[in-house]
Amino acid sequence: MPDADELLERIRTAKDWATSESGAERTQAEQLGGEDGAAHRSLAVTYLAIALVLDKILQPPQH
Repeated sequence: MPDADELLERIRTAKDWATSESGAERTQAEQLGGEDGAAHRSLAVTYLAIALVLDKILQPPQH
């Protein structure tokens, strides 16, 4: 079973990956336009949502 540090590193890696994928999908959306572009924009938003959720997990609690 992974320890806490390894889990945090995995979450950071996943967040970075999702952020990168969001940017790549945005670029594709801009290049393609039309319906294909809309599909890529939707994927970009999905990846961004994943990155934001993972970022929230990584933030220390604020009391």
